[in-house]
Amino acid sequence: MGIVKRQLALLIWVFIWSGFAIDQLILTFEHLQPRNIYGDKVMIERNGVKFLIDKDLSSNQKIENPPVSCGKKDTWEKDLTFQFDFETSEMKVVFTGNAEDLKGVKRLSLKQNPVSISWKQSGFDYLNYRTINFELDNNNIKIPISISRSKYESPYFVEFIFEAYTGGVGRDLLCYKSNVLSLNSANYTHYVPPKAFFIDGVLSDPHIKYPVIGKEFLDELRYIDEFMEKNSYNYLHPTLPPVEESTVALLHADNGHFLTTEWLVSKSLYIEKITNEIVIGLYGDVLQSDLEHLERLLTAIRVVAPTVKISYSENDRYVTLPIHFAKCTKEFSDMFNDCYDNAAGYFHPDSDPEHGWIWVDSKHVGDFRLSILTHELGHALGLNHNFCQSSVMSYSKFSDDNIYFEHIDLMMLHAIHHPDLQDIVWKGFISTNDYVDQFELDRDKIEEYKEDIATTCHKKPSEYDFLIDLQTRGY
Repeated sequence: MGIVKRQLALLIWVFIWSGFAIDQLILTFEHLQPRNIYGDKVMIERNGVKFLIDKDLSSNQKIENPPVSCGKKDTWEKDLTFQFDFETSEMKVVFTGNAEDLKGVKRLSLKQNPVSISWKQSGFDYLNYRTINFELDNNNIKIPISISRSKYESPYFVEFIFEAYTGGVGRDLLCYKSNVLSLNSANYTHYVPPKAFFIDGVLSDPHIKYPVIGKEFLDELRYIDEFMEKNSYNYLHPTLPPVEESTVALLHADNGHFLTTEWLVSKSLYIEKITNEIVIGLYGDVLQSDLEHLERLLTAIRVVAPTVKISYSENDRYVTLPIHFAKCTKEFSDMFNDCYDNAAGYFHPDSDPEHGWIWVDSKHVGDFRLSILTHELGHALGLNHNFCQSSVMSYSKFSDDNIYFEHIDLMMLHAIHHPDLQDIVWKGFISTNDYVDQFELDRDKIEEYKEDIATTCHKKPSEYDFLIDLQTRGY
């Protein structure tokens, strides 16, 4: 009997622990299964940077409605239809319900969101991010749809999301949202090439890639006079002071960590030479003041960098340095570049477009906006960040509110693009040795400046003063 009891106890013990073991195996199995730790979002990657987007944006399914309500369910799901005409690229919105059902609705909109399936980006997809507000006229309306696609872009989806808003004065509360259409290169053929911002008479003809010159003799004379006047600035370069040790030392410097005052000074110098023509195009939320500012900057660049051929074009086939103006909202940030409370602009170095591309937060206006444009163009021309108070490239908390290239910036551009360095173009970059050899500089003096790099910030040769006037006043 004792043996039977022991066997029974053993069976009970095995049964209990077997149940526990099975439970642990199930937990382990579930743990090893791939899980989405982001809940209702999925991870995508752009230019090596990861972003979260709603799962619904990658499908053509109805998006879950927000908690605020307006209208009846049938109002949106049965009485309102969206019909896209692939021949005319028009979205027809038809409402067959009772107008009384729309009484509580404040605003109707169709949101156009590009969703890239490629890691590569050139900023042109920003142009396809827009919100189209509309009203139902006689219960239907046709909305023209325009999707641009540049030569730099891989195919991407453009999702169209319908949104309805309610709310009082000064309040917009989202009350309904659904995905109504997805277009891509497989089902859509009416892409239009992006066209850069342009206003006649703002840019001088010599700064335009292919200017349109009138057929009259006086038109040709006017162009020749303007060309000779602008070209004369290129020949002012010899009037500038020679390259000196402090400027070369500053070219070694950058800010080691953003939002700190820590300098990072490299041991050696490696500056890539710009050999091909830079062609700029301004896209998106561009203002006339942006183009006027660019005109003045280009004239100043003619003096300090006469070997750099730089122009402007409306045609994206010629543009090698696109500059995109787009407003950084929270939604834009989540979708594209993590700019919200993080950046007002940036330069993205690339080889396609050839000279990279620039983004400027278009919510900024006035001097700060122009400062961003100048700062990012400085990067495209080879300038690093610094902590010099007067520089437009400065990250010093005590920096001046400069909107143009200051003395320090002009001196560095003068050194980077000096005509006497053209003989070393074959190797593609400029080194410290090139400066020492070409301009007979004192290497030890360069090293002394590098040890106390802040002392390089205080140079203001008077020969550069007229370039400050040129950028601020245009003459």
